[in-house]
Amino acid sequence: MAFYLVTATPRSELLDELEFELREDAFADLRPFGLTLTRSLKNARQIESGQVVWEEEDYCQPPLAEEREAVLDRYFDDISFEVVDAGEGWMRIERLEPLFPALTAPRVRHFLLTPGPNIPNNPRLPVLYYPNVLPGERDGEQAFRTRLAAHGWSGVWIDGIYDYVHYHASAHEFLGVIRGRALLALGGPGGVEFEVQAGDALVLPAGTGHCNIDSSNDFLVIGAYPRGQQWDLCRVKQDQAPQASKIIAAVALPASDPLFGEDGPLLALWSVQQD
Repeated sequence: MAFYLVTATPRSELLDELEFELREDAFADLRPFGLTLTRSLKNARQIESGQVVWEEEDYCQPPLAEEREAVLDRYFDDISFEVVDAGEGWMRIERLEPLFPALTAPRVRHFLLTPGPNIPNNPRLPVLYYPNVLPGERDGEQAFRTRLAAHGWSGVWIDGIYDYVHYHASAHEFLGVIRGRALLALGGPGGVEFEVQAGDALVLPAGTGHCNIDSSNDFLVIGAYPRGQQWDLCRVKQDQAPQASKIIAAVALPASDPLFGEDGPLLALWSVQQD
């Protein structure tokens, strides 16, 4: 098995047909590649040259031979590829505009932060990072507000992020970047530094230490919390984390993903961690 970052020129007159076929999962039963090809093409991205790119998992020699014969050569010209590690291709293209926005699955990266003596973080629930989650939206604030309201996240505020390490023990927090960019510290001392920019979003589980290390002058964020949760403000204090951990453990899971509702990635990822 190998992974390739594929670049191709779409035949514009057949894009509507391809989108319809993908929506109907018309290629899914093609063996052995149908499911992976369908998923990859649904998430293909556009580049300025007019070509499209996607990561493809492939089992045959020469590479993509079966996929080309059955599907790709009908819808694309100038097909080329380079070998990549699994997931590397998607990370390289995740900020590009999707070829089929209506079919694109929400992409989210997630990671756990280690608890410390003064910053509890969350030992069970990972931080969720949604890169370029609202492609093509001109009014980021309104787009975020609409989705948050639709999915039961409230307590909305518009501001920056504090430049000192803090956390919320009593609530999970959504942060969506409306404009600008910033370098954030997540997890407190020994944690990770994380760059975000307009269109990105984070969900921080209760207890996650965070602060703004550096940001552009226009950096602006929208924040929100699951309905019914009231946020507190906890700063770094020696030996406070064990007490805060008891509060954090009692915070309920949200009823839905803040951006994609009940079918979004939050419930799947956080429910698994609860088991």
